[in-house]
Amino acid sequence: MDSRETAVMTGDTESLRTVAVNGIVNDENAHRITLSENNVSVSDMSFQISGIDIEDTITFVTLYESMEYVDDGVVKTADIEHNLTIMYDEAYDVAKVVSDSYRETVSGFQSCSYVSEEIQAVSEALYSLNSINTDYCAEIVRVAESQVGYKEKASNSDLDSFTANAGSANYTKYGQWYGLNPAAWCAIFVSWCASEAGVSTSVIPKYSSCSTGMKNFKDMDCFYYSSAYNGSYTPEVGDIFFTGTSTTSSSHTGIVVEVSSTQITVVDGNWSDKVSRHTYNLTDSSLIGFASPIY
Repeated sequence: MDSRETAVMTGDTESLRTVAVNGIVNDENAHRITLSENNVSVSDMSFQISGIDIEDTITFVTLYESMEYVDDGVVKTADIEHNLTIMYDEAYDVAKVVSDSYRETVSGFQSCSYVSEEIQAVSEALYSLNSINTDYCAEIVRVAESQVGYKEKASNSDLDSFTANAGSANYTKYGQWYGLNPAAWCAIFVSWCASEAGVSTSVIPKYSSCSTGMKNFKDMDCFYYSSAYNGSYTPEVGDIFFTGTSTTSSSHTGIVVEVSSTQITVVDGNWSDKVSRHTYNLTDSSLIGFASPIY
């Protein structure tokens, strides 16, 4: 029995809270299994929020699901429209989430409508909905590139200006955000970009030390050595690079924004006292390696 149907029929409010917002995605896991049992394989699936309409205390969300599947060797496509209604009670800061239902024609899979009775902050519900559709890798690159040209400050003033009070005293708006100002700020810049992009600290841990950041990614099993350190990993856009002189000590870090067969283009903070966009050859001896976050 599908997770939403189980929650509705048993009255399990904890299950209702769990699936209220993520129910559509959970349904699709069951949907894949049902299709597989009918010898239909899913080759591609994506979600796109096409509209969020807020009217006083009611929020309507339209979510399109596009699916490509192979049925008896024939590629087919399907577009399904999902509708969520979030009813918000300002007096109690809670929300009820009402989901639609649909029937998938190929397998007969039935999605159940439900009403969530569990108390849930509406802001959390909307955040979860938007998380379905956010390309965090592209977003962190966008955020990083939007900061190119920001100049380090001579003192703790004009921190939000890109060019005013330029200096080399390690005062920045990124350090102010982190709570370390003045401070060396290339690692802080990566942390700030991740936060601005909405990337969870479970994906990119918040770090102010390059060596600590590199160790964190190693502990998460998503760090790969460069060719200079006998690695064979090919970096990707959105990776975090680390430079230095040993496998345990890094002195600089930043974000990979472009990759070619011979070099990477990066955006990093505290490069010549500013946020810079420049390149490294993939064979550069200073490149220790790359963290590849699971966005």
